[in-house]
Amino acid sequence: MHSGKHEEAIASFDLALSFSPGYANAVYEKGRALFILGNPDAAISAFERALEMNPACNQALFWKGRAYFEMGNFEDAIRAFEHAIENNYRTADLYYFEGMAYAALDQHREAIQSYDCSLEIGHSAVTLSHKATSLAELGMSRDALETFDKALEQDENSPEAWMGKGNVLYDLGKYPEALAAYERCLELEPENAVAWTRHGMALAAQFQSEAAIESYEHAITADPTFSIAYFTKGSALIALGRYMEAVESFNTMLTIQPDFVDAWIYRGRALQEQQKYQEALTSFKRALEIDPGRKEVWEDIGGVLDTIGKHEEAKICYKKAG
Repeated sequence: MHSGKHEEAIASFDLALSFSPGYANAVYEKGRALFILGNPDAAISAFERALEMNPACNQALFWKGRAYFEMGNFEDAIRAFEHAIENNYRTADLYYFEGMAYAALDQHREAIQSYDCSLEIGHSAVTLSHKATSLAELGMSRDALETFDKALEQDENSPEAWMGKGNVLYDLGKYPEALAAYERCLELEPENAVAWTRHGMALAAQFQSEAAIESYEHAITADPTFSIAYFTKGSALIALGRYMEAVESFNTMLTIQPDFVDAWIYRGRALQEQQKYQEALTSFKRALEIDPGRKEVWEDIGGVLDTIGKHEEAKICYKKAG
C-alpha cells in the first residue's frame, strides 16, 4: 500500500473513532498505519491507547515493541514483547524481533534463546542467520558455521547467510573460503557495499592489495557514504606504498565519520612516510583527543619526534606508550 493509501486509512480510522471513540481495533489499525508511514512515536501512542481500551489486544503490544525497536529503544521493545508473551501471544515474528533487540544490546545468549523460540514455531533462513551471527559473537564459530549452513539449506540464495558465513570464515583465518562466500553473496547482491568491502579484506589478508583496492572501489561505487570502504582502501594503499592516495582516502572517510580513531592513526602514518611530520603529529594528536586510551599512538608520536631530532620529547612519549 502506498503512503497515500495509509494516510487515507488514518483519516478513515479517525472518522470511525469520531462515531465510536471506544473502538480499540480502529486505534490499533491507525497505529499500524502510522508505523508504516515512518512515525513510530505516534504509533506507540496509538497502541497504548488501544491497550487502554482493550488490554487483551496483544497485537498492539507486538507492534508497540516493533515501534520501539524501530526507534532504537531496545529495552522497551523487549518489555513490550515480554508482556505479549506473558499474555500467551507467541509468534515467530515476535520472538525474532525480540532476539534482534537482545542482539542490538549485545545480549547474545538471550538473543539465541529468542531465536530458538522463533524457530520452534517456524523455520526461517533469516532467523537462522541471525542466530548464527549471535553464536559467532559469543566465539562459538563452529556452531555458527553449522547454523549458517542450515540457513543455506533453507534458502541457498540468502545473501545474509553467505555474508555471515564469510565473516566467520574470515575471523577463523580461512580467507580463500571466506572469499568464495563473499563472492556468492555478491552474485546475489552485486551492489552490496559491505560485501564488496569484506571481499576486499579477504583479498588483502592474502596479500592481494591491488585486487583488494578494486573491491573497495566497487563498494564505494555502490555506496559513496560507506566510510569503512575508504578506510580499508587507504590501508591497502599504504601496503602498496601509495601514501598520497592513502591520505586522500582517509580524508574522504573522515569527512563522513570524523571521529574514527584508526583513520587518524593510519593517516598520520601515511603522512609520516611522506616526511610530512607536522601534519602527521597533528593527525596522531587528533586520534588521542578522540580516544586518550590509545596508548600505542604515543609510540607513533615518539617516532616522529625522534626523526625530527626532538629526542627528549620522544622519550617522554615512549614512556606514555608503556
